[in-house]
Amino acid sequence: MNLLSAYTSKAGESVIWRSKGPAGDDGEPTYTNTTIVVIWIDESKKIWNSREGDPQQQAYIQTSSAVEKDDIIIKDGFSWPVISTHVPPCFDGEPLRTASLGQKMI
Repeated sequence: MNLLSAYTSKAGESVIWRSKGPAGDDGEPTYTNTTIVVIWIDESKKIWNSREGDPQQQAYIQTSSAVEKDDIIIKDGFSWPVISTHVPPCFDGEPLRTASLGQKMI
């Protein structure tokens, strides 16, 4: 067991990661649901983005899963859109990806 696994087993929460896939026959994106363990932090702040204005972050997660912008995280029946991601350099072991989450939706 690596250090990241030990940490998430104690402090992690299970959520549903709805990863965005390619468009289907109807032109709408397809999604795949997977249960992942994340570290959940509630924190509101603006995330600077030169193309889309400044989206408002409501929370962020840390995970080793390959979460990407436009994916959805589902927790306690609410859907949280992923508005940005950051993967710091990792020299050995699993990278801990940070994903900023926008306004929750029902």
